[in-house]
Amino acid sequence: MTSSPQDKLKAGDEVRMFALFAISNDEPPAGWVAHIVAADESEYTARPDAWLSGNTITFARDDNRSTENGGQWSALLPEAAERRARYDAAMSTLAVNYVSLHPDNSLTLEQIEAIAAILRPAPEEG
Repeated sequence: MTSSPQDKLKAGDEVRMFALFAISNDEPPAGWVAHIVAADESEYTARPDAWLSGNTITFARDDNRSTENGGQWSALLPEAAERRARYDAAMSTLAVNYVSLHPDNSLTLEQIEAIAAILRPAPEEG
């Protein structure tokens, strides 16, 4: 079995939390910052920094989904959350320009961003 970065999470580490269902429109593109307060071999518990009145949410290590409330939260490491935000921004640019990519495409994030950059309007001079 291969090791993943989530296998190494420990108390004090930062993760980013995402709602799997639309809770509000104020979710930051790179997720809500949370810090691990407890961790064992099968799960870890995080406390969001900015909301939920100090509540904690427990995540399964195997899929990084919350173990309570029907798994309505997911967690990512900050680097993965940043890549997700970049992907979402590029795909949004494609969508507003009526460009779609096949779900099974093999394009890298950087290639998708390059396509999106072509579609963005040039900055106005002046």
